[in-house]
Amino acid sequence: MSNSNPIQPATELIIEDFGLNWKATDFETEAFLLEELSNAIAWMMEHRLEFLFNTLYRMDVDETKMTAALSPKNPEPANITLAKIVIERQKLRLKTKQEYQQEKPEDWEDF
Repeated sequence: MSNSNPIQPATELIIEDFGLNWKATDFETEAFLLEELSNAIAWMMEHRLEFLFNTLYRMDVDETKMTAALSPKNPEPANITLAKIVIERQKLRLKTKQEYQQEKPEDWEDF
C-alpha cells in the first residue's frame, strides 16, 4: 500500500470487499472515489441489492447508519450516503489496524 496517496489504502479495501474491477492508483482524491463508489452502489441497488447488503454486513457497517441512509427522510440520495459510510468505515478500519499493529518479534524465524 502506498503512502503517497492517502486514499489509496482505503480504496484497495473497497475494491477487494466489493470485487470491483478498478485500480486503486486511478483514485487520486476522495471526491473521485466517492463519485465512482456512489455510481457503483447505485448500480448494485438496482441490480444486486442482496450482494450490496451482504457486503455492507461483512464490512461491519453500522446498521443504524445504513438504515438512516436508506430512509426516505434522508435529504441525500441513498447511494451517496452509503458510499460516504463505506469510505469512512474503511478509513477507520485502517486506522484501527495501524494503532493495534504488533511488531514482528526479531527471533520469529527461530520457530
